[in-house]
Amino acid sequence: MLTINRSGLDTMGWNETDAIGKLFSRAWKEDSRAAVDEAMEKALQGKQTGFEGIANRADGHGVVWNVVLNPIVEPDGTIRRFVGIGMDVTEGKQTEATLHDIGAEYGAIIESFDGLIYICSQDHEIEYMNRRYMEHIGVNAIGRKCFQALHGLDGICPWCVSHRVFQGETVRWEALSPSDQRWYYAVNSPIRRTDGSLSEMAMVLDITERKLAEVALRQSEEEYRVLVDNLPAVVFKGYADWSVDFYNDKIEELTGYPKKEFDSRRLTGLDLILEEDVEKRKAGVSRAVHGSGQCEMEYRIRHKDGRIIWIYARDKIILDAAGKIDHIRSVLFDITARKNLEDQLLQSQKMEVVGQLAGGVAHDFNNLLTAIMGYCDLLRKRVGDNQVLLNDLDQVYRAGERAASLTRQLLAFSRKQVMQPKVLDLNLVIVDMEKMLRRLIGEDIDLVTVLDPALGRVLADPGQIEQVIMNLAVNGRDAMPKGGRLTIGTANVDLDSAAIQTYLDLKAGPYVMLAVSDNGSGMDAETASRIFEPFFTTKGEGRGTGLGLSTTYGIVRQSGGHIRVRSEPGSGATFEVYLPRISGGIESATTIKGAKHVLEEGTETVLLVDDEEMIRKLTAEVLRGCGYTVMVAGHGEEAIRMCSDCDHPVDLLITDLVMPGMNGLELAERLNLLIPSLKVLYMSGYATRSIDQGKILKVGRNFLQKPFSPAVLAQTVRRILDEPRAL
Repeated sequence: MLTINRSGLDTMGWNETDAIGKLFSRAWKEDSRAAVDEAMEKALQGKQTGFEGIANRADGHGVVWNVVLNPIVEPDGTIRRFVGIGMDVTEGKQTEATLHDIGAEYGAIIESFDGLIYICSQDHEIEYMNRRYMEHIGVNAIGRKCFQALHGLDGICPWCVSHRVFQGETVRWEALSPSDQRWYYAVNSPIRRTDGSLSEMAMVLDITERKLAEVALRQSEEEYRVLVDNLPAVVFKGYADWSVDFYNDKIEELTGYPKKEFDSRRLTGLDLILEEDVEKRKAGVSRAVHGSGQCEMEYRIRHKDGRIIWIYARDKIILDAAGKIDHIRSVLFDITARKNLEDQLLQSQKMEVVGQLAGGVAHDFNNLLTAIMGYCDLLRKRVGDNQVLLNDLDQVYRAGERAASLTRQLLAFSRKQVMQPKVLDLNLVIVDMEKMLRRLIGEDIDLVTVLDPALGRVLADPGQIEQVIMNLAVNGRDAMPKGGRLTIGTANVDLDSAAIQTYLDLKAGPYVMLAVSDNGSGMDAETASRIFEPFFTTKGEGRGTGLGLSTTYGIVRQSGGHIRVRSEPGSGATFEVYLPRISGGIESATTIKGAKHVLEEGTETVLLVDDEEMIRKLTAEVLRGCGYTVMVAGHGEEAIRMCSDCDHPVDLLITDLVMPGMNGLELAERLNLLIPSLKVLYMSGYATRSIDQGKILKVGRNFLQKPFSPAVLAQTVRRILDEPRAL
């Protein structure tokens, strides 16, 4: 080497003394020297030539040179020297090697890709196709048109996106192939070659299974959605901040709020819970977080319209890795109707207990009052014209009548009256009472009747129904001390299974409704819950016994009906009575009339049976005083023995309905087998559930309600004995 420029020295890490005079061929790596020697030989022969080789740097590293040798012709025409022009291409070669390695790697990736890949030109000719695609179509289609080879079409595919790809766009799309009826997902991308031309590369995945799974998933989701939406409950997913999502449509029905309120998280589950139940709800979830992860509880929410809704909640708490609440899966049931029924049941049980007590007291009082009032009547005959004693006896008798009225109310409440039902038209009952009701409520209250002209019939005791109407009218009057309007209405109603869910012991079917409304002061919920309790009253001291509405309650319930009140403070009150609707003609009620103290006489034989001694003594004394032969027994078995041993026929059996052991109905049936012509008069102070109510209805007019007077006893006995025996 005769000379070398500064760039060459710097690249090789030499100085001039290192290079000048050194053999050119010795500057190269061993495996490059053959190419160097060959190039020098050609240059010295006068040829321009080139080579590529790796030279030895001073530090031992190799430098790749691309060298061109040009011969120098001397003046004498000989060639003894040449000029070498070299370019350091070390980095380029490294890049080329890297690209080669990368290309090999990408080629391996493409070939191992579990999809279909092909490259085609702008005229739709396939330039490359991976092995998987060849296996898929069963042929090497390189060089063929893609629409022919891949889809069996004669022209460009209707879904072709090549025009967009060659404008530089990467297109992702799905299509159902007409050739094999399978779904494919494709990504078509432009690729630029080294010469600047564009090709299209398509990567295609068979997504048929995924599509089928999506369809199955959509069907499953739809089935799940239908199932969830038809559940009688709210299903939702909640979070630690009490916000909710993923809920069914029932949430609107339960809360009254549109779903968008929950979507925006403006409204949370905690916002709906009654303030007094918030801590209980939080505590239930907290226990579940630190316990089993499950929570069941009842609490109350406030509906958008202000109603209180009882909720039964079942929660599943899902925790994250840190033990914090990730989310809560909840199902909420509206149990308001059940809670109302539970309240009604508790109230009914309370009323039943009080009723049993009241009925027992009334029964004992009726027996006592029968004796008191009966002996008052008998004493009247014995005192003659002693006006002072007669006046005293009148006071005792009137006190007895007032006490008897009180016991009747107690029996009505306890549902232990002996009812004498008739087929009634409530409209006629109301019309007959209208004049009396107007006098009862006063001139400052306007009485309005709204009666259904097509009203059905009911089976009820006429006197008891009149008592119900009068009690409700009086209650309405007392709620309007400054005057107002009292409305009495009737209507036919049909209650289905949904409508009776809020009523205890009420069956679905046709009913006649009697409604009595006032526009008075109304009442709060607590007062309304106790309104039918005996002796409960909101009136001042001395202004009522507190038995009017409890009596009404008992009569309605004993008649197979139901009564409820709807009221709010300041909005008046409406009492609704529901009685079973029946078909049949109207029956007229019959009453016993007669002189108060005149005793009708007879000579027939009477068998008297009662478990109360004072009743036996009084009744026997009255009947013997009227000329009858009286046989007395304290219970049914004794009465049967007396009849069996009697040597003359018994004309009339007078028996208490309710007795220990054999009741009056059973006794009458037994004695009628012995004496077919025997007539029967039943008496009682109350009815009991141990006696078949259907049989009691057949007693009809042959019944005396305790307490009774001697005159009424004598008159009833005479009437029954004089009537022909029914066949």
